Amino acid sequence: MVLTAWQAEFPVGVPDADFEHQLLIALINQPYDNISADNSAYGVSEFPGAINAHVSGHLSHENKNMHERRYDQLADHTQDHERLPGNIRTTMDACEENGSFSTEEFAENIQHWFIGHFETHATRLHKLLEQDLRTG
Repeated sequence: MVLTAWQAEFPVGVPDADFEHQLLIALINQPYDNISADNSAYGVSEFPGAINAHVSGHLSHENKNMHERRYDQLADHTQDHERLPGNIRTTMDACEENGSFSTEEFAENIQHWFIGHFETHATRLHKLLEQDLRTG
């Protein structure tokens, strides 16, 4: 089962960034696929940590680039990065409280974050980085 798939809304127009984002989505899908296959309590409890591990490397790389370039949207972009792990934690807390895990609801929340992030923050940042490479 796939948590989120690469969609027409996701490309930011920078091939390297688009490849990295596709890889990020593939990495996020792996632990989701594992828990969906057997729906084990172990898989569900390990899922947030696995997702955060995959996401943190990518976000760290973007944050480094933003700091180095004194990116004017750094605070907003960083805040949006922090929303993804927050969304994961909220869903997992609800899972623990209710004793059930809604894969459909979780997938919808993650998909919504990716669409919003790629359409706004990621597109703007990566176009600026690409422009820096061409002029630098």
